[in-house]
Amino acid sequence: MQKAPLSLEQARHFRGLVQQRDKDSIQLLAQLLASLNSPLPVDVPTCIELHDTFLFLLAYPANARERQLAESGLSVLKKHIRQIMLTGTRRDQLLLSGSGLPGTLLSCQFSLPITRWLTEKFPAAVSYDSAAGDARAGAAVLHQLFPRIEYACTTQGNRTLDVRLRSLTGKRDPLIPLLEAFKQRVSDESLQEILFDNLQLFTSWELNDPVFNRTDLRGIHLPVHYHKKMIRKPGAARPATEKIPDEVILTPAQKQHLLDAASASLAFYTRETEPITLAEVRNTRLFNCGRGLAIALFGIKKERRLSLESYIGYMAFKNNIPVAYGGGWIFGERCKIGLNIYPPFRKGESALLFARLLTLYSQVYGVRRFVVTPYQFGKGNTEGLESAAFWFYYKLGFRPQDESIAKLAEEEFQSGRKSDIALLKRFTASNMERCLDPRLPNDIDPEAISRRITEMIIRRFEGDRREAIRSGIKRTARVLKIGHPEFFQPWLNQFALLLELVGDMETWPAPEHRNLRSLLAARKKTEMAYIYQLQQCHYLLRALSS
Repeated sequence: MQKAPLSLEQARHFRGLVQQRDKDSIQLLAQLLASLNSPLPVDVPTCIELHDTFLFLLAYPANARERQLAESGLSVLKKHIRQIMLTGTRRDQLLLSGSGLPGTLLSCQFSLPITRWLTEKFPAAVSYDSAAGDARAGAAVLHQLFPRIEYACTTQGNRTLDVRLRSLTGKRDPLIPLLEAFKQRVSDESLQEILFDNLQLFTSWELNDPVFNRTDLRGIHLPVHYHKKMIRKPGAARPATEKIPDEVILTPAQKQHLLDAASASLAFYTRETEPITLAEVRNTRLFNCGRGLAIALFGIKKERRLSLESYIGYMAFKNNIPVAYGGGWIFGERCKIGLNIYPPFRKGESALLFARLLTLYSQVYGVRRFVVTPYQFGKGNTEGLESAAFWFYYKLGFRPQDESIAKLAEEEFQSGRKSDIALLKRFTASNMERCLDPRLPNDIDPEAISRRITEMIIRRFEGDRREAIRSGIKRTARVLKIGHPEFFQPWLNQFALLLELVGDMETWPAPEHRNLRSLLAARKKTEMAYIYQLQQCHYLLRALSS
């Protein structure tokens, strides 16, 4: 008798068993995997649920047999998906759209750099989908991009932006002509991206590449780790004292692949981060953190770096599968950090992953204070509240910076009861931090420094920023004995405004002045050089923390 197709409810039960991973469930899991080795065709939601369960298994296999069964399950699902895309109903094909699965379509509003990357790497698979930007604002942008004599098409008539774009290129796909126009007509890279974003352009990507889809995408192949036992509560280990993870020596081609894999992985989930979108490929690094966990680090290219902080992004791979992403904003020995686990890989070793991430940032970048902002655990983030993410960070050693909230949290933790949403919302009134060195000065929030600079410009220079920069450069050059200030541009403009916050710079000792000159020079080098040198500027950091 033929078995009935697997239902979505059964698939979710199966997923629960996979995530549970106790002695009883592992035996049942093996039976289920074996029975699913050649499943009957299933509906699309069930298909996606099973797919993500098999991916979780490949990231966290208990043994080689389990891994093999998961690979077989994915192979069967790929054939089923391919058949749907060839002969399935339009409804099923639309349900698969945006899933990131092989052979499906992904339509998304990507940034300009990612759109360019897609057209260069997958030219036959990427095309224009639509434009949702404001018609009037879009017409103004097109009028600047195309020859002005074409004003009849770029500006005249009551047309949507989508219709206007198609009229400018005839039967040709509008995407490439538009990208070429941005490159030719707008010299400033940042301005290009702002104008492009205003068009709200949607790009379609057919996932017909054998590697670049959610099923098959992998990082750099490292030995597989089998999870005889899941470590879900690693405790609050001390990142500053743990052994630094082993760095994997990468070839230029491997660095490029890691960056491509990270960009694609984010795109499959319709996400982006600046350190990956704007990465400097030669500075890409990979660390083997044990238990099949590898973490790639990415820094922003020199001309696009932030004014104060160093934004270092990461992509975490579990048994070579991308499972998490995020970044750390480093300023001195402080790092604002967060963790984003892709949905298929939640309820795995997330706490251990984050603990290893803290170790990596501490050992590689000299971070001694980690800060988590309220969004990460619920402010404006319903999922963070419902998952009680506050306690995730609390159990890893993070504590609220506000003393009254810290006391309230300690009392709640000691009670052992389940926290209600109202209390979790109260916790979001404060950042959380984990300080690895009690001798550190008060927390230095770069956002607060930025506000102080604006207030200083208004108070001392009546809002005249040109005069504020001129005055700051003159003083900086005099105190630091800089003979050719132009050598340190364009960052000197920002740096001089920062130093204008410090009233007693002239009294600092000569070694600190040398450190500040070295900091200016480091800004023209790598992010790593800037991070290390800023940590040597003790007088500056102490002054900014007061």
